[in-house]
Amino acid sequence: MSSAKRILLTTISASPRENVNYQFNNQVAIASQAPVALIKLLPIHELPDKVIILCTQKLYDEQYETVRNLLLEYYDQILCNTLNQRPDVTEVRIPDGRTVEELWQILEAVLHSIPHNCELTLDVTHGYRSFPFLYFTAALFLKALRGVQIKAVYYAMLESEETEKPIIDLSLLLDMVEWFYATRIFHHTGQASPLCELLRPLETPPAGVTGKDNAPYQLVKSIRRALENVSAAYAQALPLELGREAEQLLRRITQPIPRHMEQKVPLATELFGSISSFAGSFALPATRQRRIRIKEVELNLSELTRQSSIIDSYLKQGYVNYALGMIREWMVSCAMWNQMAEESIYRVDWWIGHKRFETEHKFAVLARTAYKADGNTTRDIITPEQRWLASKWQFFSDKRNQLAHHGFRYEYVLHSPQQIDEIRAQWEELKSFVSSKPHWNLEIKRGQGTLLLSPLGLSKGLLFSALHHIRPDEVFVVTSEESAISIEEITNRADWSGRKYVYKMKEPFTGFAEAKTISRELQNYILKSDRIIANITGGTTAMQYVIQQVTQDLRLTGIETEIIAIVDRRTPAEQVETPYVPGEIIYIEGQGRLNPPPND
Repeated sequence: MSSAKRILLTTISASPRENVNYQFNNQVAIASQAPVALIKLLPIHELPDKVIILCTQKLYDEQYETVRNLLLEYYDQILCNTLNQRPDVTEVRIPDGRTVEELWQILEAVLHSIPHNCELTLDVTHGYRSFPFLYFTAALFLKALRGVQIKAVYYAMLESEETEKPIIDLSLLLDMVEWFYATRIFHHTGQASPLCELLRPLETPPAGVTGKDNAPYQLVKSIRRALENVSAAYAQALPLELGREAEQLLRRITQPIPRHMEQKVPLATELFGSISSFAGSFALPATRQRRIRIKEVELNLSELTRQSSIIDSYLKQGYVNYALGMIREWMVSCAMWNQMAEESIYRVDWWIGHKRFETEHKFAVLARTAYKADGNTTRDIITPEQRWLASKWQFFSDKRNQLAHHGFRYEYVLHSPQQIDEIRAQWEELKSFVSSKPHWNLEIKRGQGTLLLSPLGLSKGLLFSALHHIRPDEVFVVTSEESAISIEEITNRADWSGRKYVYKMKEPFTGFAEAKTISRELQNYILKSDRIIANITGGTTAMQYVIQQVTQDLRLTGIETEIIAIVDRRTPAEQVETPYVPGEIIYIEGQGRLNPPPND
């Protein structure tokens, strides 16, 4: 039994009828005022602990004391053999309600008179015609913000032609408002908590209901759980999980609505239709698989359109952070789809991390290449469509990163309405090219020739042997300030006169972290060659490490890179004394094609 204080909020008639027969719960009570009849007809366990009577000055002067005495007299009769105390019967003075200002004063008086977390019963029989609206407004406020439980809203039908005037419970109207509000919240925000709380009481069967008779209640429970899952997936911005959970929700709410639910839920068909319209655009195609959490989703235009509708919803509702995160992933998916060969159009592993990482890395390379394009080195490498794509990737990545770090950046990142409008405009433009393959081409047109990547330490012979055997068009040397002095001598002795690019490590022995810097520096030269060979021998351990890391980065972008090692079987002393003797070349990975040295 609830320990919350039970309160009856009522008003009284200025012109009471004598000896009216009020009927409630198949019982009849005679009274001149509805609240007196209601107190007589309520079960003892539902009687209020406090009765609050709203009174104008006239009502207080002419009717209040009479009604108060009748109420207390009845309580004395039924409680004389119990330990219960008499209720507190009190009045709250209100104006006549003839102006808007007075109506606000009445509403304020009602709200101030009702404590938090009580059980409230309303009697709306008497009073001005505006009172029911005030009661309902107050009830919604109290329930939403003060934890007040509305137990009933009683109205005595005095206008009825019947001898016995029925007292009916209008709380269904409040329930209807709550259902409408909860459905609206779900439709506008994706949050299902209010709906789930309303559904929860309807999933508990009455005592003794078992077997097939319990099925309708189990269906309500499954609907509630499906709503929770859809709401969670939407709140966590998980498009694949959302699609699967939305599909499961649609399966359940398209079944016939249980009869006990129709009796409790106003306009249940229309409400479920609104839920379906929200979840329907996000749902994946129906599947018969039992393990619905398996993400076997085909990547096609329909799937991209489904995901774009989720992004549209986030932008419409103001969830800019979710939208930006999903737009970036959508771009990766769209690029993968546009790059798919016809025979692989039904691939189902497009959502796996390492496959997406390859595409993301290509986006990063394209963006860096477009950013560094100065009209000289990369003018003919990047197409106009690729420049467009690179700008979109950079724009959405920057916006996404600003919010992903929750403002922990130097700049002030709160997005203004104008900035959000720009995001929407950029997104609409991006969507319009979803099927245009030239706009999603990540393959950068490269030049011709061979580029050799090689470390250089104090041993001159390894770079010499690599140049002698490979005969590259260009060489990118990772070395130290001290060893860089030997490069000119080495190239002369190898009779090699190609283009040289030199990166001098700040920390030749411990500069392992310089790999990223070297990788970025190398991008300008990679695009000029169609063959990349990496020599992993020579120099310090740190130099060899960065060459291997650069090679790995290149392969992640789809640029095939051959890996070689140079072996000199002579003694260390001989290698130092006569360094310019070609050693052996070993192809560790790659095609192993040698360019002939001059005069061979």
